[in-house]
Amino acid sequence: MGFKKLTAPKYPVRHWALIGRAQDGKSTLLAQLAQPLLVVDADQRFDQIMRTAPQMEAFALSENRGDNCDVRRIDALLSQHMPGSGIRTIAVDSLTPIISPLVQRGLMANRDGEKKNKADSWQEKAAAMKLFMDTVNRWGCDTIYVWHQEDGRDDKGNSQTKETVPPVERERLFRCLDVKLVLVRDGDARGVLVEWARSGRFGMTLWDEPGNMWRGMPERIEEAIYAPDPASGKPFFPNAELVMHADEWAHWHDDARMAQAPEMMRIRYFPSARQQAAPYRDRLRLHRGGEVFPGVTAMPLQGHTPGHTGYMVASGTETLFIWGDIVHVPEVQIPRPEVAIEFDTDSAAAIATRRRVLDMVATDRLLIAGMHMHFPGYAHIMRAPEGYRMVPEAWRQAL
Repeated sequence: MGFKKLTAPKYPVRHWALIGRAQDGKSTLLAQLAQPLLVVDADQRFDQIMRTAPQMEAFALSENRGDNCDVRRIDALLSQHMPGSGIRTIAVDSLTPIISPLVQRGLMANRDGEKKNKADSWQEKAAAMKLFMDTVNRWGCDTIYVWHQEDGRDDKGNSQTKETVPPVERERLFRCLDVKLVLVRDGDARGVLVEWARSGRFGMTLWDEPGNMWRGMPERIEEAIYAPDPASGKPFFPNAELVMHADEWAHWHDDARMAQAPEMMRIRYFPSARQQAAPYRDRLRLHRGGEVFPGVTAMPLQGHTPGHTGYMVASGTETLFIWGDIVHVPEVQIPRPEVAIEFDTDSAAAIATRRRVLDMVATDRLLIAGMHMHFPGYAHIMRAPEGYRMVPEAWRQAL
């Protein structure tokens, strides 16, 4: 028979993204990947890594910098030289110089009115990115895409960290990625946060030993994500009970709803929700509102998800309202509650719920807490000439 029999590999082919700040060791980590390694050296800095790891078996796509940044040239050179090359990993280091010219051309086309429909100005970028992903991923070898994090300030002067690949392109890239890795630091220690994985476990940080230069880190990452866990299926909190709204459980466990969900929800959030809830299936109590524990009252806040719930916590004369995901960007959605986000399952319902909740907490002067809140994590809401504004609670240390 001329066909190859399929066998189950120990771990999937690596289709990874690697994100970090300057000097975090992104390129050094690439030196630990399966070799021979082919580098699309768009940053033109990989020779620095070769000096620190001269034993590495690595090849450059081209010595011409322009070839490493032009999608058509990348496609042509890979098509010409990859067959029979034995390359085991293609590393794109980094995506930023490849994507930035495409973004700038789209912006200039819109500015100069070259297209009657402004959306048409982005067709070149979309087509180029599709070609780029197809040409890098079609060889059956490991692939890793690198881009950067940068610290800066927004238009209001607030500190922020952003990634150099625009959100639209990140979403496009996720179609061909299985793992997203972010380099992190804690003082002099540096590690790899497994921010997301298409299958297996994620959310953990793996720390490198001082002076180890990431040796063995790719294998540690795979083991952490995919290796069988002796405690798999056991609750992390063995004595805990999971209490949630009945519609929330039904939503995340509805196969038909998952099949109809947007791609990112389907491949990231539905599997993650099921994985996290599974160990507590035998310790599950579903509700539809009302008191769930003494002094804790569940208040359905449908919209962000079908069973999204807030919890009113009362003790003596003090009350705290934990409002969950009522806002995701408080600087925007508190003064303008009509602004929705893509992740809401029902945007209209989420907007109506947000308006109702903001009115309630402002009228009743409730202390609030929830996700996506800034330090110290507690605040009050006051009415403003337009919409509402948040007044952070003073930080107090209880002794």
